[in-house]
Amino acid sequence: MALESAADDALVRRIVERIGERVGALVDVPLEFTGAETERATARIAGAGCAHISFRFEVAFGGEGAEGCVLFPVHEVTSLASYLLMLPQQLVLENRRVARPDAFLHDAIFELGMAMTRTIDALVREESNGAVSMRFSGCQGVRADVRPKLDYVEGSELLVGHARGRLAEFDPFELTVMLPGEAVDFARRPLSARRSA
Repeated sequence: MALESAADDALVRRIVERIGERVGALVDVPLEFTGAETERATARIAGAGCAHISFRFEVAFGGEGAEGCVLFPVHEVTSLASYLLMLPQQLVLENRRVARPDAFLHDAIFELGMAMTRTIDALVREESNGAVSMRFSGCQGVRADVRPKLDYVEGSELLVGHARGRLAEFDPFELTVMLPGEAVDFARRPLSARRSA
């Protein structure tokens, strides 16, 4: 269990670091993450304290499929979308106060989700020798303390990662990553074990 926990921590740390690098470069604003921690859970995790955007992705592995997501606080998402659209800082600040992004921001938010999923997909393909892949499946607004929708069987295992993030000079926030535990474990199997599974 200790080895699995350490491997889970390392995987989530690499995921959030790459999200920070890729998305930060895309919007041309610093986006940094620290302190990744993980747990294995048997239920979806709710984003605490504020509304969130769930960036959902399909996960394919060994002929099976499941869904995972990245949960971002809505204020950080509207800020990232505003920077992506190269809006002036005053509009960025105004959009941070929006509880529900309007249609003007939707395309930019969708583009952020695709960029995040491509980033995670490239990492897991690399680490699993192509045995696991991901495809963006959409965005969902989620109220505070409500669990996001996923194509998920309740009771099955999820790898849940939490990291502390910071966008530009704004206050820190918490990012949550949920990955199907079965897919993560499949990626770590020897090639011979994958074929016989």
